[in-house]
Amino acid sequence: MTLCAYRVDCEAVLDLTDPAVLAAEGVAPAELACAWADLADRGLPVPSWELARRLAARGIAGILVPSFAPGAGPRDVNAVFWRWGPAPPQQVQVVDDHGRLPRDAASWPAI
Repeated sequence: MTLCAYRVDCEAVLDLTDPAVLAAEGVAPAELACAWADLADRGLPVPSWELARRLAARGIAGILVPSFAPGAGPRDVNAVFWRWGPAPPQQVQVVDDHGRLPRDAASWPAI
């Protein structure tokens, strides 16, 4: 596993950890918690992917969502971006101050 820090300056991020925002957007928590890999493997619709498409069509660049990883607590949050670049208003840049991260795909191990 590789852990990275990111520098983010992104304006169009929706906080789906806030119950009021979920309600205003008409998002059911089950949409966020769906077993997306299993659904996709079976060729079934993936509610979280449909949500991402809807939000992206409205200009939303990313979302904050609760973590559904085993053992995650209420303060564990994931940032998910589908539109980003090197500069604002949708800036997401990896922080690699010490040059430790691979520079190209050849540096990553095959899985």
